[in-house]
Amino acid sequence: MRAWGATEVADHRGQYGPGTGWVVLADPEGNEFCILRSEAEARAGPQAASTDE
Repeated sequence: MRAWGATEVADHRGQYGPGTGWVVLADPEGNEFCILRSEAEARAGPQAASTDE
């Protein structure tokens, strides 16, 4: 998402324990959206999540 111009607004990962939470991003026009972990990532554990893609 960042490669397409998204910027991080807030990081709410880990607030409710390891592997939980979400990241709020904004597109170049300022529209905010959340990125959640997929069920497969949640089963794989905390190390599977990344917002660098």
